[in-house]
Amino acid sequence: MSAFEEFGICPELITSCEENEWNIPTAVQAEAMPLILTGGDVLVASETGSGKTGAFGLPVLQIVHEVLVERMKNEVVRGNHGGGNAGAEALTKQTKTTKKQKVAKTNEEGTKKIPRLSSTDRNALFAIDEETSNGLKAECRAKHAWAGARCTTGYCTSGNNNNDDNKKKHAKVGYECSVLDDGLVRLGFSFVNASLDGLGTDASSWGYGGTGKKSHGKKFEDYGTKFGKGDVVTCMLNLETMEISYALNGTEFPKQSAVAFKLKRNSKDGQDVYFPAICVKDAEVEMNFGSTPLKFPDLLKRNGFVSCAECEEQNIKSFVEASQNNNSNTSKGDGSMANKKPLAIILEPVRDLAEQTQDVLISFKKYLKNPEIECALFTGGGVDDKKQRKWLAEGCDIITGTPSKIVDLVEKGVIDVSNVKFFILDEADRLVSMGNQSAILKLAEQLQKFNGNDVGIDRLQTLMFSATLHSPEITRLAGKLCVNPTWVDLKGRDAVIPDSVHHACVRIDPTNHDENENIRGLKEFISTDGVHVFDSDSNDTKSKLSEAIKMLKPRVLKELIDTHSITKCMIFCRTNFDCDNLANFFHKCGYDKSANLQTSAYSCAVLGGAKSMDERRANLSAFKAGEIKFLICTDVAARGLDISGLPFVINMTLPDRSEDYVHRIGRVGRADSMGLAISLVAANCEEKVWFCTKKGYKPWLNPTKNDVKPNKQGGHTTWLDESHALTEIERKLGNSTVESLGENYAIPDHFGTMEQYGKTKKITVTIDEEQIRRLEMYAPNVRALADLEAEVSLSYWTLKRKFNQMT
Repeated sequence: MSAFEEFGICPELITSCEENEWNIPTAVQAEAMPLILTGGDVLVASETGSGKTGAFGLPVLQIVHEVLVERMKNEVVRGNHGGGNAGAEALTKQTKTTKKQKVAKTNEEGTKKIPRLSSTDRNALFAIDEETSNGLKAECRAKHAWAGARCTTGYCTSGNNNNDDNKKKHAKVGYECSVLDDGLVRLGFSFVNASLDGLGTDASSWGYGGTGKKSHGKKFEDYGTKFGKGDVVTCMLNLETMEISYALNGTEFPKQSAVAFKLKRNSKDGQDVYFPAICVKDAEVEMNFGSTPLKFPDLLKRNGFVSCAECEEQNIKSFVEASQNNNSNTSKGDGSMANKKPLAIILEPVRDLAEQTQDVLISFKKYLKNPEIECALFTGGGVDDKKQRKWLAEGCDIITGTPSKIVDLVEKGVIDVSNVKFFILDEADRLVSMGNQSAILKLAEQLQKFNGNDVGIDRLQTLMFSATLHSPEITRLAGKLCVNPTWVDLKGRDAVIPDSVHHACVRIDPTNHDENENIRGLKEFISTDGVHVFDSDSNDTKSKLSEAIKMLKPRVLKELIDTHSITKCMIFCRTNFDCDNLANFFHKCGYDKSANLQTSAYSCAVLGGAKSMDERRANLSAFKAGEIKFLICTDVAARGLDISGLPFVINMTLPDRSEDYVHRIGRVGRADSMGLAISLVAANCEEKVWFCTKKGYKPWLNPTKNDVKPNKQGGHTTWLDESHALTEIERKLGNSTVESLGENYAIPDHFGTMEQYGKTKKITVTIDEEQIRRLEMYAPNVRALADLEAEVSLSYWTLKRKFNQMT
């Protein structure tokens, strides 16, 4: 029995876990997975490298697959009862229908598609009366939420393969909607990719509501008159003139305002498929597509229209046919998620993390078959265009991406979020700190909420994961997104760093160095950030010490690497410019003048925000593969990147916030492996650094005298007190001391040896004679309990096997 099975994970995912050598759930997985599987909102504050991605990835994959399997079963059942073309197709794939059954079905329904409200293409809040009204009467009793559905049949122009427009047969159809009680109603037409609960709010739908407004693409305008309980609204589609119009209680609106919408031909062949659609809020309606006598049949006849039920077969398409023909275009010609609507959305702060999460999902869904789960990735760049077009055209089940990109696609009507069951914010604090809060809230507003339904399988689950969740901003965001969330806080507010990481520092004090001559020599070899470019003739001691620190740190770094023969390490710098300067320093160190060639002694690459996505991906891949020794990073790489067996992290400059130190050093000590974090700290002096708040401005490239002034004087620099920053970090570590390395950069004796880093942590237990005596005394009872546990387990599996045989 796998340890993951105890927490409710299915066998297919367990097999993937075993292949990826996930044998025992981490603490956060053991706590979070059962909570997610039971349907509640969960907020997780856990140490970095603790398995957060698996904690939400495994249960989300499992539930999404269960939904897809159940949906496929329902399609078979509906197909067997005449519930729509999609169900019939599923039935054809899964079972064989006898000739006698086919004849009976034809006699009952005929060969023509019968229009009715779709029991599958609807919101969960939209209840359809299948028994007494043949799928024509429906309601939504939510007072603060819209819900809607489309008709099972859509209407188009026939003869689309013929370029002669005169030979094409244009559909001219209409239907009636009777409003049965008070509430809000909006009706019209839509493409298959349009939102169900927002008719007229996207580019793929057109609606007219009881408030006397028509709407398309979120644009609401006065039209006709208001309507309500007792009224009958007729909606008419004319594909000959490309118009949608309405009438109220059999009376057309004045000719000058009769036409509500002028349509455009969006698909290349001109055969767009328009589905009758309706959405309601706390209201009941009854549709009439013409299968029964209309209340105002003359209205359609005198204008050359027929009811939907009377339309010729060549002008009718089912949902599946419309989707397969790729006719679900928006008015802007965008692709659409026609066949599938996503069930889960995962937001990541940056593309790198989104790609990493996508890789995990793809790896672990390997054995989830019939149907398979389609995972899509949408970020601001770096995604294969061909793949993205495929996802948009065919749909997907799980979306991972950055907030701005996903919100943009949702607002364009390209992604329909009406079926989303999971909303996951990974690295939530980073998402907020990067200014994504408004985008997150905007997306949350469009996700389908089930008002008043705080529990149940159909409600939206919100999951928030991060190493640090304790902040007023996160608390407020959780209050807006979550319903009675359960907190999983394994480490507490301050202790968020694994004990498998050792912390050390090298204090560099230029006032104690007898290095004046060496420092002058280093100027020819080491490039600094240029913040002291105008201080060459200055006698300012503070500035001279700051410049000395900038030149001493690279030299100390090289000595540290040489002393301990470090061959794999992430090195964090403050800016992209600092990263490039350090990379140039390594290249100079690795250049063999005698052989006139570049050696691999200090091979490195830069992983910074200024690099292109392709460069960053290639550099990260080279580092993981061992092709280079050192990965030089800005804080963009400090979040979530998983590099197996990384032994060392070195901070060239301490970050401004202790929280960023947590994320930097979180690259080591992952999955119970040992790691060492070393910080180079300026002692007894402050370091002058760039601190530019002007977006897009890079003063270090060509600094002026005004640029190098402190921020308070209108410049773009600040003084960094690393001794104070180290004190804050020690407080973050639970008031423990970050110990200094000894002579020749030796690590403290109680740390152990350098060889342990990057390897699985060894647990050594020392016991005395008294403890041994007690253990020997308890041993018989422990063995008896073990035997009983084995007997109970065997009994359980025997009963389970017998039960399965009975069912």
